Amino acid sequence: MPSFNFKSIFKKIDHKSYQNVEFLNNFGLAEFGSALDMLAAAELTATNKLKQGYLNHAIDEFRHAELFFNHAKNLKGQSNKYVDDVSSVAEIGAKIRYLNFIGEKPIYNELTELDFINFVMISEAAAEKYFTKLSKNMNFDPKTRELFSLIAKEEAHHVIYAKNELEKRKKNGVKGIFKSYLYIKWYRFKTDLLSNTRKFWTIFGDALLAAIYFIFIPINKIFFKKKYRFEVQNPYSMV
Repeated sequence: MPSFNFKSIFKKIDHKSYQNVEFLNNFGLAEFGSALDMLAAAELTATNKLKQGYLNHAIDEFRHAELFFNHAKNLKGQSNKYVDDVSSVAEIGAKIRYLNFIGEKPIYNELTELDFINFVMISEAAAEKYFTKLSKNMNFDPKTRELFSLIAKEEAHHVIYAKNELEKRKKNGVKGIFKSYLYIKWYRFKTDLLSNTRKFWTIFGDALLAAIYFIFIPINKIFFKKKYRFEVQNPYSMV
């Protein structure tokens, strides 16, 4: 259930990508982060049936992460070129937060239960569509396409259970379902935009600090320069 825009982060995949494990590691990190969010939801929800559904979803996401990491290891073994090591468990947390797959607190805490169910449905539908597209991309080797296809099918199951939960609420007369849907579409657009422009703002901040250092500090020295007089005394003088 990635909460970011797959297309923007992984759009640079080319015909040589099957020799590089980095993009598979990133997919694994995305699934790992989603699993953590679903675990938090399972713990925090007050509905027992949803608790079980969220927990099963988390287990699926952890398994997806393992599949991506293991496949990355296999590709690394088949490649004659130097590639980065597959991320160790010790590095996963830091990389997830760096890539903004999860925030400082679980997504569930930021949304109502209805909003969160819509979030799951919309996010999983986006993931299903994207992995289905990758599974048909002949630039990837057969095993990688097969993995993408498997993940897409399982993401589709997550979409179905989220839709079923929304249908139950609709039949029970719950108000604001469509309004919640529109809000989550905006919420995802906003978080995707912030995540995908993070690099730009980092560069902009560095440039701004450099400008302050190289422009304002010299000006400050010109206008506020102080003159000091140092009188050197004869060390042998008694005066």
